[in-house]
Amino acid sequence: NKDVTVSLSSQGSRVLIGTPRGEDYTAKTEVLEFDEETNGWEPLGQTFIHDFSQNSCPDVLSFSGEGNRFALGCSMNGKILQIFALKSVY
Repeated sequence: NKDVTVSLSSQGSRVLIGTPRGEDYTAKTEVLEFDEETNGWEPLGQTFIHDFSQNSCPDVLSFSGEGNRFALGCSMNGKILQIFALKSVY
């Protein structure tokens, strides 16, 4: 899908994937982490669902260097910016 937005952490071990709004006016953002044991990408934390009724967002994604924080932005109309921090659970 050409409308999918992706950001990779500086170590390359986490990827942030954003899909634009669908017919239900929600957009979805997921964080995946590379698992060396399975040699695959696994979901990290919850999937974020966003209600952007008027916009095709998020259209801007950015990870912090270490991949522990990320920002989601919408450059249309209201210019929305949301910042999230991933919490480690041991």
